[in-house]
Amino acid sequence: MEIEFKNVVTSKNLPKLNFSISRDEITVLSGDKTKEIIPNLLMGFDSVRAGEIIYLNKKTTKETFDFKYIQFETGYVFLNPSDFLTNKTVKQEILFGLNFYNFNKINERMNYYLNVVGLDNSYLNKKSLELNLNNQKKVMLASVLAIEPKVLLLNCIEHGLNKKEQKDLKKLLLKIKKENNITIIIISNNTNFYFDIVDRVIVFKENKIILDGDSSVFYKKETDKYLDIPPIIDFISMSNSKKIKLAKTNDINELMKDIYRKANEKC
Repeated sequence: MEIEFKNVVTSKNLPKLNFSISRDEITVLSGDKTKEIIPNLLMGFDSVRAGEIIYLNKKTTKETFDFKYIQFETGYVFLNPSDFLTNKTVKQEILFGLNFYNFNKINERMNYYLNVVGLDNSYLNKKSLELNLNNQKKVMLASVLAIEPKVLLLNCIEHGLNKKEQKDLKKLLLKIKKENNITIIIISNNTNFYFDIVDRVIVFKENKIILDGDSSVFYKKETDKYLDIPPIIDFISMSNSKKIKLAKTNDINELMKDIYRKANEKC
């Protein structure tokens, strides 16, 4: 396990949090405000009242919280770029973390990770907050990836992006996961964004887990009580309920091929 919450108390009026997140997976935390509490606890913005968090094999309690260790091992991308991008230029933004943690070959690292997120050196001297939202998010990603964290924590990273930008972002996240052996945690209620890249989804309500599973949970009847079912999955489930056996897929092209095959079988 990469991260484990054991009997974590966040408020005297709420149940204890107990769950774990596996290594090298994309895990989505969804549901009510509980999902927002978790990154705040991990990053030290809120304190643990009781219980312990095991983070990368290191125990953390109210008394033993190691802020610098967790900051170094976690790349946290904020919801609002203006809360993250505090340096004037893209170059200064990426170099900030590299200098803070005393990395070597910082210029090489900066250029490499800028390229990873799809930006070139022409962006280095641009003002971060004058970029469009999509590129601001790329700069945030490049900044945290440059320190090579073990965990990437993304708070509603898709927010404000159009469909094409979201699609490109998903491809980037899958590439980052594959090439960097990194654990990715996405905080989001946007099932249409994450349903086809997630390894596991955990849905919270008042500090309780009400849904937990891999992408197959989207096909369960009770799931629509807690999550918005993506149209492609809704269509497949409806068809299967009428005994038109379509294969479960997240790919619209594969779905169309399957429909075509089924139509030909009936001819």
